[in-house]
Amino acid sequence: MDRVGCYTMNKQYQPGQTVLGNWTIMHKLGEGSFGKVFEIERNDFGQTYRAALKIITVPQNEVELRSVMEEGMDFAAAEKYFHTVVENIVREFALMARLKGTANIVSYEDHTVQKHPNGIGWDILIRMELLTPLLAHAYANPFSRRDIIRLGIDMCRALELCQKYNIIHRDIKPENIFVSTNGDFKLGDFGIARTVEKTMSGLSKKGTYNYMAPEVYRGSEYGFSVDTYSLGIVLYRMLNRNRIPFMPPAPEPITYSSRELALAKRMGGEDAPIPFHAKGRLAEIVAKAIAHNSKDRYPSPMQMREELEAILYDKEDAEAIYPDGDELALAENLYVSKTPDKVSELVDFDTSGGTQSMFGGSTKTTTPLDDATSRTQSMFGKTVHKPVASAKPKGKLKNLPIVIGVALIAVAGIFFFIYNNNQQRQIQYQEQQMQNFQSLMAQAGGMFYSNPAQAAELILQAIEIFPHQQQPQIAYAYALYLMGEFEQCIRFIEDDLAFGRDFGVEEQNRLNEILGAAYFEIGDYAASAAFFRLSTAGGEITVSAMRDYAVALGRLGSVDEAAGVLQRMFDAGADGIVTRYVQAEVDYARRQFLAAESAFLEVLNSPEADADLQRRALRSLAELYRDCAVLERLGSSPIRNAAQLQAELIADGMVRLNLAYDTVLWEMLALAYYEAYLVNPALGHEWLELSANAFHQLMALGIVRENIFSNLFAIYFEMDDYIRAEDILLHMQERYPNSYMPHALRSLMLITIESELIESERNFYPAYEEFLIAGSKITGSDDITLFQQLESLISELREQGWIFDLPGQLRDIAQGD
Repeated sequence: MDRVGCYTMNKQYQPGQTVLGNWTIMHKLGEGSFGKVFEIERNDFGQTYRAALKIITVPQNEVELRSVMEEGMDFAAAEKYFHTVVENIVREFALMARLKGTANIVSYEDHTVQKHPNGIGWDILIRMELLTPLLAHAYANPFSRRDIIRLGIDMCRALELCQKYNIIHRDIKPENIFVSTNGDFKLGDFGIARTVEKTMSGLSKKGTYNYMAPEVYRGSEYGFSVDTYSLGIVLYRMLNRNRIPFMPPAPEPITYSSRELALAKRMGGEDAPIPFHAKGRLAEIVAKAIAHNSKDRYPSPMQMREELEAILYDKEDAEAIYPDGDELALAENLYVSKTPDKVSELVDFDTSGGTQSMFGGSTKTTTPLDDATSRTQSMFGKTVHKPVASAKPKGKLKNLPIVIGVALIAVAGIFFFIYNNNQQRQIQYQEQQMQNFQSLMAQAGGMFYSNPAQAAELILQAIEIFPHQQQPQIAYAYALYLMGEFEQCIRFIEDDLAFGRDFGVEEQNRLNEILGAAYFEIGDYAASAAFFRLSTAGGEITVSAMRDYAVALGRLGSVDEAAGVLQRMFDAGADGIVTRYVQAEVDYARRQFLAAESAFLEVLNSPEADADLQRRALRSLAELYRDCAVLERLGSSPIRNAAQLQAELIADGMVRLNLAYDTVLWEMLALAYYEAYLVNPALGHEWLELSANAFHQLMALGIVRENIFSNLFAIYFEMDDYIRAEDILLHMQERYPNSYMPHALRSLMLITIESELIESERNFYPAYEEFLIAGSKITGSDDITLFQQLESLISELREQGWIFDLPGQLRDIAQGD
């Protein structure tokens, strides 16, 4: 028998929460193949220890549970099935424990299993060593062919262990490769991948298409060589200027069609071109690893390792092997201009001895012909036979050269007229385009800070005119940053611009600063520090960038390195209030909230601080209050009424510092008003109105997301203003027609409205209809926490007799008819 509401999600894991006894969650690092990953830390006797926490939920979502139950299992059988999954994963930890301390496997430390309080569900919390992702390391440090060979050797060693324990990893990709502090490359998602994958009944194939072996893609039988194949693709990408086989060469943009074409060529068996930075034996090893037919690949990772070790060279020998430099384009293009510095390099000499004609043909040196003529290539592309001096025309042919000459002059005159006319039109067109381009860029420059969303639109129009100009590309990235669209800004620079690899030094330096600032804003301080570090290598870094660089290092716990950046700030002329701000950030990173609060307030109120520094201090202090508000719910905040303080701080600061364009602050303000009301309802509905106004202002600035509609609904629902709540749902439904959320929220609201009526007037079927529509729109990527709560309410209404068997129309909805 199916049981409604049998799937439950456990508590949400948030910064400040204590896990595994005495570890504190600091921030989310990302999502791995089968779970979320957080950075955690523990303090013992003045020492700070950091680690990574991976959380796997079984079953992963309601879709997975339903897919199992649709195969014929009842509630008890499904619960037993997934409990077996948990047991199998835990058994894998025994293997991982035996591998603890292995140089090339991410080290497993310990784990715990937590059952969800209701229904079917378990959370598995795994503590592992904290490492640097491969690509972040590669972008922050010069990478050589020797490093690529070492990467291949280390990964082969990891795969040899996999083979020893009969494990096919099947998800080798840069995101699962990490670098330790001593430079060892380590393979992650080890051991668990196999077990979790085998339990994903009815779901899509695991793995990343970019690195997937053809036999896995086809669903055919496969063996251990699929892992060496994926490793080969990783090495190919590192040796090919960050592009996998058949992708357009850098810096050409990668489009959807080019990506699909590359996949089709690879899966179709076409031989991949030689990587840009590989030749000789290294190119042969990579080609063998990624051979389309598995029989042509390395039979074992040990053989691939031995062949890589045979070509590994010492760092001192790199100059002799690669006289032009061993550094890859991954780093080289950041700083080296590709503009030719010799005029001779711009001339294309014809192999026959002539030079290239400006009209496209080659002008060759004349040579005698057997028929007493000599031949030369004309600008019209035809061969013209020119008589030599000793040949005399006879009879009527004596005037032929004159006739031909006149004709050619006439034709040339007509050609010149047409050519000149077209040239004039082309010049006028280009001048008009340039005027339009300059006008758009000037307009955008005038509203960067007042209206960055509109500036971004103008810049996009300018890019359409001159798509290869670098400055508007950089300007658009900066506009995205100012809009608060930090992840979109990062994707634009990393994916669309391919990190601007062929940009000049100054432009690349600017992109690195923007990337560092964007990563800083989303809390990825490791990546932020990496890109700020690139800024220091690529040229002179600004004081503001050094400031955020030092802060990022401080929040990572690299206090000594942060102090070094502080010294550079002094050398660059930074004043005391700037360094005071950086010290406040370091105190904040150390969770010394009271000291940090005092210093931030000092910066905000100092006449020495410029507007940018005050804005940064305002943002950081607001974040500090936000973190304390979370701790206040847990009863461990050193600052009381933190959400109220946060709201008052932001509201005052936005006016005083003229930050009406700052969408991040608007969102923080809206959430702070709402949080303050929830903590202290005595503040009244006035604070809810303030929260709603802030969310509306955020949308007016161009930031429209589904969660903003949900928050506005929650505000009006809390105020019992069902008319405005329904209006929000209608707008939400119009913008997101495929989302289950507006229907689920409407169902909850209708249940509430009906519950307030006398029993004889209650009708819960409209709410039930919305519930069924919501259920029909759920996808595997949805967060269904709200739907689970709604399921629980619907189940209660059934048990109480308010909802009976489905009427015909509702049955059609449930069945998707």
